[in-house]
Amino acid sequence: MATIFSGEKKQSASLDNISLKGCLLQLEDRVSLPAGESIDLHVHLDPAAPDFDIKVKGFVVSCADGQLAVEFVEVGLESFQHLLRLVQFNSENPVDIENELSQVAYNIADLDKA
Repeated sequence: MATIFSGEKKQSASLDNISLKGCLLQLEDRVSLPAGESIDLHVHLDPAAPDFDIKVKGFVVSCADGQLAVEFVEVGLESFQHLLRLVQFNSENPVDIENELSQVAYNIADLDKA
């Protein structure tokens, strides 16, 4: 389960897919969030232990047919450690995760234009 915070609104979703850079969520309510909107996302690893939530800041990549694609832009250290363990645990090839960590997530030339 996950909770999406967008402005003053909050909604629940289920996690369909997750990587170190983003995720795909199934929305419980068929609401639409515009591409580019900033959100906060809490992925609940254990509903009884909110201290273990993965808390990220991201933006909406797309929202259609009850699915929300999110790209992560900020992940705290503790949340990143939980995210990394989750992705490694569910990966068929943990070496791929190590390779993903060594790749630059963004084109530096594009950052200079922003």
